[in-house]
Amino acid sequence: MAPVVYFGDSQFGKAPLSCHVWNADKTRLAAPLGDIGKVGVFKLTGNKLVLQSTLSEHTGKVTGLDWCPVTHRLVTCSSDRNAFVWVEERPGGGGVWRPTLVLLRVNRACTCVRWSPSGQKFAVGTGSRVVAVCYLDVANNFWVSKHIKKPIRSTITCLDWHPSGHLLLTGGTDCRVRVFSATVLEVEKKPESGSGWGAVRPFGNILAEFDAEGWVHAVAFNHNGSAAAAVSHGSVVSHITPDKVTNSPSARLPFVALLWVGPSRVVCGGFDFVPVLFTLDGSGGFTETGCLDSLSGTGQKVSTGGAANARDFFVKTVDRAEGGGGGSTDLLKSVHRNVITSIHCVAGDGRRAAADRVSTSGLDGKVVVWDVK
Repeated sequence: MAPVVYFGDSQFGKAPLSCHVWNADKTRLAAPLGDIGKVGVFKLTGNKLVLQSTLSEHTGKVTGLDWCPVTHRLVTCSSDRNAFVWVEERPGGGGVWRPTLVLLRVNRACTCVRWSPSGQKFAVGTGSRVVAVCYLDVANNFWVSKHIKKPIRSTITCLDWHPSGHLLLTGGTDCRVRVFSATVLEVEKKPESGSGWGAVRPFGNILAEFDAEGWVHAVAFNHNGSAAAAVSHGSVVSHITPDKVTNSPSARLPFVALLWVGPSRVVCGGFDFVPVLFTLDGSGGFTETGCLDSLSGTGQKVSTGGAANARDFFVKTVDRAEGGGGGSTDLLKSVHRNVITSIHCVAGDGRRAAADRVSTSGLDGKVVVWDVK
């Protein structure tokens, strides 16, 4: 089946999308709008996404959002150092969304946000070298946070929850992937036993740390939490288990987003403008096994002819993304015309054990739905 393209010139006018997220039944989508600080909630009607509501509490660029499939709450974070939890008065009916401010206690921009599997808490990555794990203070009816600090030494760029909800996986610009204990006793019980990542420890304790050989752009646990994957700016795709990390260099440009689509497969997307399928091999690393974009040519890979060829390739890539002259746009055959920023499951079991269709958003303002081969 051909990929389905939403937005684009007719709806967003090439406004870049830093992220997107679907609701539980995949009938609605939330994404940043062209105006700074605004988020649009769209309803899928036929083959079109129709704007239902506009969320406009932020004063800076929206850098992350997530839609809890359990509580149906929407959380957003921004470069304005704030996060909001949004509750719809009439879920599914296009009702008014009511925001609640989150007390993050940070002095730098927020970079990413993710709900825990239970929906009782969420984590926010920040430029303050901390992760804010937030939960609802029922007595006062607002969201408060606890900080994970040591040994973080850089901006947190990405994070993901373990399926149990007690462990948090983070990546940052210090090239490290870390696993932390993140049990919040105010809203949940202490786990009775440890996971494969170590014994039960108090909140904020580090359980594991790995080198990803570059700024970490995305991390994700697999469906049962026994392993994780990461992509970094060194064009490396990493497979992480509790006792080791296997870094697999790629011939492509760096990836920015990833998603598990099976027990041994991930889809990655980034500066090559195409979603690429990787499969675990016998050595424990990832090997490229396909590309979801059948329209893309082979001209995306860097040649091995030295620095001059690499520089020429980079210049041509920028020209194509910006619609530069010289006929360079004719070389770009991919559906996305700029960097892929996020990937989500559209059809599957919802627990990363299997995904039949995935969606990608990009800096070209498109959301594209793909069939997983």
